[in-house]
Amino acid sequence: MSSKPLALPKKHLVNSGLMGLNALTMGAFLSAPPTVPLVAAGYLGANALLSFISGYTTTAAVGGADMRERSLAASVPDCG
Repeated sequence: MSSKPLALPKKHLVNSGLMGLNALTMGAFLSAPPTVPLVAAGYLGANALLSFISGYTTTAAVGGADMRERSLAASVPDCG
């Protein structure tokens, strides 16, 4: 992922569509009969994929790959 912000055309429409599809797949998952677990798993998997795509487009739009790695020891304050 580049640290340059991604200029996605009609990004609000894309993100709104992803959010709507995410809500539909979650609703379908919740209403799926418990006798058909593979169908429910399919809805849950689709929801996870849509969430990943939504997170990627949101992070890429602000250039989110520009975050530097820090070690855990450097981020924990010294209490002693």
